[in-house]
Amino acid sequence: MLTYVYNLIITPLVLVVELIYTIMSRLIGNVGLSIIAVSVVVSTLILPLYRRADAVQEAERNKQADMEHWVNHIKKTFKGDEQYMMLTTYYRQMDYHPLYSLRSSVSLLLQIPFFIAAYRFLSGLNALHGIPFGPIADLSAPDRMLTLGGMTVNLLPILMTVINLLSGAVYSRGLPLKMKLQQYGLTLLFLILLYNRPAGLVLYWTMNNVFSLVKNLITKVSRHPRRDTAVCAAALGLLFAYLAYPNITNRKGLAVMIGILALSMLPLAMLLVRKFIPAGEKVKEEPQKKVPRLLFILGGLVLTVLAGYLIPVSVISDSPAEFIEINAYVTPLRYVFYTLSVSAGFFLVWSNIFYSLATEKVKRIFTLGFWLCSITALVNYMFFGKNFGTLTTQLAFEDTVYYPAKAVLLNLLVLAVLALVMYLIWKRLPGLISRIYVVVLAGMLILCVSNTVSTQSYIKKIPGLKRASTAAADSEETQIEPIFSLSRNGKNVMVLMMDRMISGYLPYILHEKPELAKQFEGFTWYPNTLSYGRSTNFGSPALFGGYEYTPDEMNKRDTELLKDKQNELLKVMPVMFLEEGYDVTVCDPPYAGYEWISDLSIYDDYPEIKAYNILYMNEFTKDLDEKFAPVFLRLRYRNFFYFSVFRMVPKLFQPAVYDEGFYFTTETNNIFDDEFIPSYGALSHFSDMTKITDDAQNTFMMMDNRTAHEPTLLQMPDYEPELYVDNSMYFDESLYTIDGVTLKMKNDKHIAHYCINMAAMIKLGAYFDFLREQGVFDNTRIIIVADHGKRLGQFEGQRTDRYDIMCFNPMLMVKDFGASGEITRCDDFMTNADTPTLAVSGLIENPVNPFTGKEINNDEKTAHPQLVTNSKNWRTEINNGTTYDTGDGEWFAVKDNIFDTNNWELVKETEYVKE
Repeated sequence: MLTYVYNLIITPLVLVVELIYTIMSRLIGNVGLSIIAVSVVVSTLILPLYRRADAVQEAERNKQADMEHWVNHIKKTFKGDEQYMMLTTYYRQMDYHPLYSLRSSVSLLLQIPFFIAAYRFLSGLNALHGIPFGPIADLSAPDRMLTLGGMTVNLLPILMTVINLLSGAVYSRGLPLKMKLQQYGLTLLFLILLYNRPAGLVLYWTMNNVFSLVKNLITKVSRHPRRDTAVCAAALGLLFAYLAYPNITNRKGLAVMIGILALSMLPLAMLLVRKFIPAGEKVKEEPQKKVPRLLFILGGLVLTVLAGYLIPVSVISDSPAEFIEINAYVTPLRYVFYTLSVSAGFFLVWSNIFYSLATEKVKRIFTLGFWLCSITALVNYMFFGKNFGTLTTQLAFEDTVYYPAKAVLLNLLVLAVLALVMYLIWKRLPGLISRIYVVVLAGMLILCVSNTVSTQSYIKKIPGLKRASTAAADSEETQIEPIFSLSRNGKNVMVLMMDRMISGYLPYILHEKPELAKQFEGFTWYPNTLSYGRSTNFGSPALFGGYEYTPDEMNKRDTELLKDKQNELLKVMPVMFLEEGYDVTVCDPPYAGYEWISDLSIYDDYPEIKAYNILYMNEFTKDLDEKFAPVFLRLRYRNFFYFSVFRMVPKLFQPAVYDEGFYFTTETNNIFDDEFIPSYGALSHFSDMTKITDDAQNTFMMMDNRTAHEPTLLQMPDYEPELYVDNSMYFDESLYTIDGVTLKMKNDKHIAHYCINMAAMIKLGAYFDFLREQGVFDNTRIIIVADHGKRLGQFEGQRTDRYDIMCFNPMLMVKDFGASGEITRCDDFMTNADTPTLAVSGLIENPVNPFTGKEINNDEKTAHPQLVTNSKNWRTEINNGTTYDTGDGEWFAVKDNIFDTNNWELVKETEYVKE
């Protein structure tokens, strides 16, 4: 309960402070100056609130002064119940209640949450660590600027207190002694609280006090408060522009700087206009009818439900399994509850605080603003900007958020027309507004309930939820136990599907890390390898089942569900090797049961097959979770709220809110997906999950690992995951040109994909060294194969308007029994459907698919061109009928050298006839 109260009151302020700090830090480029800028901006934004609070306090003091004589008289004349009755009667006559006395402390009550928010943000700001500012050696520690007799003294809190005392003296001039003592007591309290706090926090609050001092001097002493305020604002704007301009690197930053400068100059410009341009004759305004507060609350309620519940629950209901922590299951709806409380804080709590302190004219503006914003935001969410591509669990898209100019203009035009209609309703039919609100809220609640029910129903049906963990993961201990065996005296076959490992990166990886060539000795690399789709649901079936399970062949079995065919193909190799007496282990079979969390029950008919969901076993990620999990969780919570805002604002502003997937966070400069950490953790502990035996038992192990799938910037030169990555000392574009062929590394997306492929290769290389040390490398056949590549356009001549060959060029590397020597390259035409044939070659005589009776071979590869699809319809919860729905994509017939675009022919699947 306390958490939700905190989210209602404090978290919105923390998010605002963080947003302002991030913008200022990017513009100014100096941490200390950024803190000062944040203090000034926040103080400026809440200045109207404090001015109204001061007015309320002054009115309360005047009211108490007016009543003081008679209150004292009643207290002297009457006692007990009679005094109470007389005071109550007098207060009623004066239209006053004793609780109104709290209004004299409004400013203090407002300071507390803002102080807590600044304390919470700056105390945990990693950017402060080790950063000096002027005479301050480290902004993350007390300043310790003075040493007296071996004792250090923090000067900044003392300076803060002096400024606060001066500000209090100006503010409390003419006030009763009681009010002055209260002011000075508060000053001393802040000295005690902040004396040993980080200097960055004290700097922030010191600047708050400086701002307060200037404000009090202008309002209490200045003869021309408006002029002096305008001059101060203009001076601050010019100072900000002077500091920010050298650090601006793009048009977006320049636009933000100009906007802030223009706002700072606006008060001065208005004064000059009034002075030099004669004002026209004042027209007496007729008093406007008071707007019911209920309309304001209903508008805030619509925004709260939309941002806090409808949008987050829609994201989760699209793929609930992605937001489940399977080992410590709690409902993914907890993210919705967080976002709901934060949204309520913004749109119901703080908005009502501002509303309560506003004048009637401003209240009317607030109510109109909520009316326009709430409905246009809902329409924008419902009808615009739905196709953003794959969304990670940290609410980041794999591709950049970008809209053509026509789409932006259309969006703005529609919203402008809608806003005009709403304004006419406001002016002509105000009684209709509350009814519209009620209808909108009812519709939204129905959608919320529907998505909530579907999410919970889906979760209850996830078979892997209970059985995904092994006994080791279910226990309190997280000691790693071996999962599969390799024999020194038998034959071992390993099929490692490295999801989305990109074949074309290999030469550049080996060029950068020559030591990997030694670790991968004995492998043959097949660069001319084709996959059958751009995603796992199209590209992996043939990898596991062979040529019977290419997309076009799967579609020919149009009376069977794709789910059933997927379950079948995932059993082809395990069952074949099991029937030959092999010890069989399967790890993380993709889309088993057509579920995101693989349904291992598909192997229940074969109890000898050991099946595991390694990605959901805590013991492989414990060391990484201790470092990253708390930050990931915090980011996911806050990103849900930002994602809601992103979906609500017009397309023109969406890229700015999205912020390349960072949403203005200060906790990291890197985007992680939750799938990367468990995949990387599993690969890091590959040797720990392997048991080496001396018996003659043959073994087969089939595994899917997603390390190469989740684009993540890693810290060079070791390519390790870090929250803050700085590769400026290591990155050299010249490393990525080999034999005249350049791998484009123009942006973070390119670099991140390269990083994860490198990291996967490093971990695999370390594992192969382990196998050599254990004496099982030579008698182990290892197939490293990917289901697909990625459309990145990093190779010249491989991308057309219709397809990117890089997307259909998966990794295929094979190390056979006894193979040794340098990595060899074979340019034969291959597909990932060759995997089963490669796996059984020379081990199983006349291999036959145990479910269809058809022979396992690669004859189909050369019998006709191979059909591939560039459909993006990868979601198995949607694309799960009896045939693949590829209506959003095209089909191509590919043959021979896949890098020759002349070998790619656009065809219609239904019209294609094999030669």
